[in-house]
Amino acid sequence: MKTNNYIRLIGKGRSMNLFFKSLLLFFLLIIHSETSYSDCCDPQIKSDGFYNRFLKYKCRDGNRCEGFYRDKVSTKNNIISVIGLIKGNFYFEMDKNEIIEVSSPLVKNKTVHVRAVGIPPETFYRMDATIHSGQKLSWPVKDVIIRSERELSYQKISVLGWIKKETETIYVPVSTASKMEPMPNDITIRLYLRTYIGVDNVIWRYSAINNNRPSKPCPWIKADKSHYDAGEPILIVLPSDQPSEELQIEVSAKEENRAAWLKTLNIHLIIK
Repeated sequence: MKTNNYIRLIGKGRSMNLFFKSLLLFFLLIIHSETSYSDCCDPQIKSDGFYNRFLKYKCRDGNRCEGFYRDKVSTKNNIISVIGLIKGNFYFEMDKNEIIEVSSPLVKNKTVHVRAVGIPPETFYRMDATIHSGQKLSWPVKDVIIRSERELSYQKISVLGWIKKETETIYVPVSTASKMEPMPNDITIRLYLRTYIGVDNVIWRYSAINNNRPSKPCPWIKADKSHYDAGEPILIVLPSDQPSEELQIEVSAKEENRAAWLKTLNIHLIIK
């Protein structure tokens, strides 16, 4: 009788050990999942509490983080910010079978960070990913874009890329291709900016960068419009006749109805 009780106690002990090992494995999987999330997603983006768990900003297919978040990322440290740098046109069909292919045509031997943002004010949409050397990013629209209540057409999203050189951010044009409706080849590089306040008299100029030093800048160039509302994209078509591979772009503007000029934005980017 005592032997049977002893055997039962051993069995219970083994069961408890197995239970605690399983519990430990469960927590390790959670920690690994959280680590993967932090690698995939921007930790500054807070999607906790977003009302739709299917559309909130989170990892998708292991290759990107995409979705909506509950509050905007503060941009007030930079009144003028870069939201897009695209070689060619950005276009996609609003179809569940559509896949946008994103590539880095100018930088092929480094990891390029890719970001897409919602353009209209109060459109708190983001997509973050990386393109590793020689690879392309497949970005299906079925997960978030066509399920969005905000109807995120291609006119309402902007895409850009960048690489890190020590502490400096160097912007890189990305190319996109629609699986369902390929567009004609276009080598034009378009830079998109945005302000969080209304601005007047947007001007810009560029300098060629050689041996890590900018040359004498060209004369100031006026943007297409004399006034831009808060959140309205500002388009700059970059020069295509420059022999240099890199440019420094300077952008400035006046706050609407005020005489003072805003702080000049300096942008380092690759064009060849």
